[in-house]
Amino acid sequence: MKTGRARIALVIALLTVLASVAYVQVTGHGFINLDDALYVTDNSPVQGGISVEGVSWAFGFTDRTYWHPLSWLSHMMDCELFGLNAGMHHLTNLLYHTINSILLFLALHLMTGTFWRSAFAAALFAVHPVNADTVAWIAQRKNLLSTLFCLLTLLAYAWYAHRQTFARYLAALSLFVAGLLSKPMIVTLPFAMLLLDYWPLRRIRLNLGVSSGKEEKEGIMPRDQRRAALKLVIEKVPFLFIALLMIHVSMSSVHGHMDVITTDMVSMKLRLENALVSYVHYLGKMIWPWNLTIYYPYPQSIPLAQVLSAGAVIIAVTGAVLAKLRRYPYLAVGWFWYLGTLVPVSGIIQAGLWPAIAERWMYVPGVGLFIMVSWGGRDLFSRLKSGRQVYRYASLAVVVLLALLTFRQAGFWKDDFTLFSRAIEVNDRNSLAYGNLADIYLQQGSYDHAFAHYTKALELNPRDSHIHHNFAVALLDMERYSEAVSHLRIAAEKFGHDENLLIGLGTALAKQGDLPGALEWFDKALIVNPHNAQTHFKLAVVLGESGRTGDAAEHYREALRLEPNFEQAEKNLEYTLAVHAYEHVLSLQPDSIQAMERLAIIHSQRGDLPRALYYLQEMLKRDPENPGIHYNLACLYARQGDMNGSLKWLAGAVEKGFSDRGLLESDQDLENIRSTARYRELVNTLGSESEKIAPVN
Repeated sequence: MKTGRARIALVIALLTVLASVAYVQVTGHGFINLDDALYVTDNSPVQGGISVEGVSWAFGFTDRTYWHPLSWLSHMMDCELFGLNAGMHHLTNLLYHTINSILLFLALHLMTGTFWRSAFAAALFAVHPVNADTVAWIAQRKNLLSTLFCLLTLLAYAWYAHRQTFARYLAALSLFVAGLLSKPMIVTLPFAMLLLDYWPLRRIRLNLGVSSGKEEKEGIMPRDQRRAALKLVIEKVPFLFIALLMIHVSMSSVHGHMDVITTDMVSMKLRLENALVSYVHYLGKMIWPWNLTIYYPYPQSIPLAQVLSAGAVIIAVTGAVLAKLRRYPYLAVGWFWYLGTLVPVSGIIQAGLWPAIAERWMYVPGVGLFIMVSWGGRDLFSRLKSGRQVYRYASLAVVVLLALLTFRQAGFWKDDFTLFSRAIEVNDRNSLAYGNLADIYLQQGSYDHAFAHYTKALELNPRDSHIHHNFAVALLDMERYSEAVSHLRIAAEKFGHDENLLIGLGTALAKQGDLPGALEWFDKALIVNPHNAQTHFKLAVVLGESGRTGDAAEHYREALRLEPNFEQAEKNLEYTLAVHAYEHVLSLQPDSIQAMERLAIIHSQRGDLPRALYYLQEMLKRDPENPGIHYNLACLYARQGDMNGSLKWLAGAVEKGFSDRGLLESDQDLENIRSTARYRELVNTLGSESEKIAPVN
């Protein structure tokens, strides 16, 4: 007994060392600009740590992604303990993966009673490069956590199968629920448990290879086994019911904020073809784990020959494992585990940014293939002399090689630039990678590189709304508003619920001078989120520019209510209220030169020179001989850079009696015309006595 425990402890230690060595470098990596912001760095409820409000948010239908509350709580706990220290978040991922490797070993050892084969399968799981993105990507915490509860469910189920009590059954069911609350990937586990009932738990048997007698008359399954099979199926009904409920909840939770891809966008025919082909692609990645990457673009079409070839491979393997079912039952169990547990991510139902394949989706399905390799390799080598020893050495060599490949693969997750540059090396038609590299260049202020990469990304995928949106942000920074608007409009077709996009579109239209268009999009942004102070502020600015000062004041007040320390909103409100008051005076007394003068001064002080110019011209219509109006017009023209216009109005002011030489020589508004001969001539015409003029500045 002590020897057995020591061997188990040794394997646990070795699995820990293997996983740590393969992934140790990730603890020095940062957050990735793909979903990590969604889950951590741009998620205030998560960053708030564990709290009553945070737990309530996690178990509610968030506006982030599908429902997986336990994963949110896991990220909250990291933030509670480590803040935004990315290395510690990565370390937590590594810890979960190490625990999962150990749990897989313990579950296989408990169910099969074999030691080295269980250890080899767990070691393959621990170091195979196909699992690298699950471990090295902080946003994949949900994958790690759901698998942890999946493996705990299998342990509890094996415990229950050994002695069937309600407490043990309830433990397995509860752990299954926890797994689903982490990620609904394991909804097919009830069917996988039926496979385990056949092998290795042997809770049911089949008549295989029988040619005569009573058993032949009973068919492939004896009568008593039929009753046992029915009991096993009934036993899984609560698991299946909960799985179906979770599917419904998950699908309901994505509607309204996560984009469900309809069959009009991607046909069901293409989905089925890609699902079939992907099974073979994953097999290739398992056998030859090279050129792995974060994202594989979804195909526009798949050649018929490729579809037929993939179907032939699947049929051939299925036929082969069924033919050897009696002698090598683990082959069929491993194969059907792989086929079945991959169904939830086969792409029949799609939402969000859906790839052709994703290695992270192999985290649970790959276990079936590891079982086939481990047990199959042992039986294959047993035919050789000293086969058991050869099997162990070969297993060790494979594990070491895979660990080295995983170490290399994990290195590509160092930072955004390394990760997405590698993605382009693997597939130079990867629009997502080009788009993310463009984002990096944009953050660095390298607009030319950003522009080139956005252009390439849209050349590869012209309808990618994410890229259109981000490209528009770059164009806004470059003040290329017309181009930005065209990209934002395309993005808005898909992301009409994204308030930042709506605000960006309103801002771009306002910069172009399309005030009615800007108002329309700011109004839409407020429908999405009426509690955004910045949106109220931007809307108020456009309303003020549109002459609707009363409405502008209301939105400035709302911005200040939502954000009491919003200084610019407070200043704008004071300005808007003053404008509104004098505009009201003009509505009652249209010829009030005093009101016009105050409006001209206010607009001039705010830098709104066209408005100030408008009111000065209105004053001039009513009092054309007033030298002060002529002088202030000269100042405004000078501020606008119109030197000839400024000198013309200044000459008119002097002609009509302007005589304040001191103001003329000190007024900063006239700085850019002082070097002209005409200005000096006008100054020289003035005497030392001055008539004071109220300047507009």
